Amino acid sequence: MTTSIHPHDRYALSFTSGGLLVREADVIVAEYPRSRDWVAVRQAVTEQNLLQARTTSSSVRVTRETIQRLGVFNDSELELLAESSLTERCHLMWAAACRRYELIGDFAEEVIRERFLLMKPTLSTEDFERFITGKSLWHPELDELKPSTRAKLRQSVFRMLHEAGPPQRTRRHHSGHALRTSPQSPCCTRSERHPILPHLSAPGADAMSTTNRSLTSDEKHVYEVLRSARFLKMEGLSKEVPFFIYHYPPAWGREVDDFRDRVITKLRSDDGLSVVEINLYDLAVQLLTERGVWDRVLALEPDMDKAEFRETLQGMLDPHDHLAPAIRTRLDAEPSDMVFLAGIGEVFPFIRTHTMLENLQSIVTGRPMLAWFPGTYEFTQAGGHQLSALNLNARDSYYRAKDILEQEA
Repeated sequence: MTTSIHPHDRYALSFTSGGLLVREADVIVAEYPRSRDWVAVRQAVTEQNLLQARTTSSSVRVTRETIQRLGVFNDSELELLAESSLTERCHLMWAAACRRYELIGDFAEEVIRERFLLMKPTLSTEDFERFITGKSLWHPELDELKPSTRAKLRQSVFRMLHEAGPPQRTRRHHSGHALRTSPQSPCCTRSERHPILPHLSAPGADAMSTTNRSLTSDEKHVYEVLRSARFLKMEGLSKEVPFFIYHYPPAWGREVDDFRDRVITKLRSDDGLSVVEINLYDLAVQLLTERGVWDRVLALEPDMDKAEFRETLQGMLDPHDHLAPAIRTRLDAEPSDMVFLAGIGEVFPFIRTHTMLENLQSIVTGRPMLAWFPGTYEFTQAGGHQLSALNLNARDSYYRAKDILEQEA
């Protein structure tokens, strides 16, 4: 007798950036009552840049993702979201992610809820990997994921958990609404899916030692270095290129984006210093769109062999032939006191940081550049200076950049 395993619908896996998107949801939910039509809302948000994105491609990408999540709510649930406290909005956006992405919902129900009920306060990388391995029996698309993609998925889920905050054992009535445990409630997605979130510790593989680090102290130090005469005059480099790296735990991603925006604003307003920010993801999308192949790339990705797809994309986005010349054009058109290189995690492994930096050595001259790197940049006697994007095992040697956290303010 043969037992057949029926394949389930493929998991949607397009949640690898943006966290819970609570701030973005606040803006979009405020716009929704004007038309109660998501197409019109999307158009208004992008045309008016209501999310205050730095580029059109970023605005379009984040708006699309946020609306897809909000689209799982009915009108009364959207009203509840608009009226709730920040803590409640975070919980509701976690529920939206569970509804929108079945993988997240399954993980919440099968792993997080179980650990909460068993009063186990920690969640590890291994817990997530075991979950993915178990699900791959029914979802062969999970077996096709590259280690870097699995890492991004894990980091995105853990980041959402961090943003959603600690549990609340009781549900409140808010403006006449009750958060009921039912498939129609924002706090459930199906089968009494539970949104309660334990206060989980960060997984070891997604974090670096932060015993003496915090975002607040990092932000203060980085800002003071960037505004210093020593940095601006590129002193003390021993004839090396004026490249610096700020490396940080990948789980800090969203907070670092906000920190970078604050630093840029403060440098401009308080110090009169100008910054050109190059986001590699936005640049890649721009180049592929201008060449008329972006839609084709999106169509190829689901079914194309992953190794072949990566090789194809690397050819289209070769740092020497395509990215570096585009950056040169941008820098020639925008004089500035310094350059920021961001979006590094979003383009890994298609674009490797060490290759990008090597190709910018002859282009970014006469002003310093700071690369915002999610991962580690460390020195060992055996390997020298090495970059490890997203704290994965893949390590790339690059010795010419300086750790900005080690620079004098």
